[in-house]
Amino acid sequence: RGADRVATSITQFDAGIPCATALALLFAFVMPARWRGAWGAGPTFVAALLVQVFFAAIGAGTDVRALLSFGGLLPLLQFVGIIILVHGAVVWVVGRKLLGLDPRELLLASNAAIGGPTTAAAMAGAMGWTDLVSSSVMVGTVGYVVGTPVGLLVGAACKTLV
Repeated sequence: RGADRVATSITQFDAGIPCATALALLFAFVMPARWRGAWGAGPTFVAALLVQVFFAAIGAGTDVRALLSFGGLLPLLQFVGIIILVHGAVVWVVGRKLLGLDPRELLLASNAAIGGPTTAAAMAGAMGWTDLVSSSVMVGTVGYVVGTPVGLLVGAACKTLV
């Protein structure tokens, strides 16, 4: 309800999901101990199970025929590859060489920036970096909270230019 009230005051774009995400993140910061206790025993198992359901749902919605019939698939993949390579180079040079940050944290932050919190958490778990799973989720979620409204605003600005 609160997110809908805030979103209705923003008329440039549909802001319901970004507002709900921001409120949920704020709620998690304000009352983390209460929500940790609400899961009872086995929150790691429940989280792992739900992540697998999420990945399955994303994969099930893929139309492989449409993807393969797209004529510009190779240039698109090349463009995305270049973006990811440049991203990786910047993260490595700035993060590791200039700031001296931990490579595990850099890899997970990069993963969260590209794939979101679920892929970063899955990577942290798969690599055995259990101490970094919650940080990965938080970094990815903060990226969504900051990036989504900024992207929507940029899109609305570009729309006025056309």
